[in-house]
Amino acid sequence: MFYWIPANQNIKNFNKHSAVDLIRFASNGISRTELAEQMGLTRAAVTAIINDLLEGGLVLEAESRAIPSGRPPVVLEINPKCGMVAAVDMGATHMNIALADLSAKVICEKYLPLDISKDLKYVWRKSAAS
Repeated sequence: MFYWIPANQNIKNFNKHSAVDLIRFASNGISRTELAEQMGLTRAAVTAIINDLLEGGLVLEAESRAIPSGRPPVVLEINPKCGMVAAVDMGATHMNIALADLSAKVICEKYLPLDISKDLKYVWRKSAAS
C-alpha cells in the first residue's frame, strides 16, 4: 500500500496518525499484529508507535472476547475519555450542535431553528446564546 506523506510531516507522526485511524475505526478493537499487517510495518515498529500512544493515554488495551478458548489477544481501543469532539452543522433553516467523546458517543446534541436570511448579527446572537 502506498501513502503520500505531506512535506511537513515525518514518517513517525504519519504512522501514529494512521494507527490511530485504524484503531478508531475498528469495531471491536484491533491487535498489534493486525495493525502491522494493515500498515505494512513490522510488529516491533507498531509496538513502538503503540507504546507512545499508550503513554499519552490516547489508546487503551483490552482483552478480546472473540476467541472461545486459549489466551484472548490484547486489542487496542481509543480511550473515549482522552478528549472531546465538537461538531456544528449550519444550514439555511437550522443549526445542529453536538459534543462527543473520542469513541464517537454523542454526549449532548442541540437543534436550533435558524433563519440565515436575517442579518449576520442575528445569526451570531442566536448561535452564541445556545
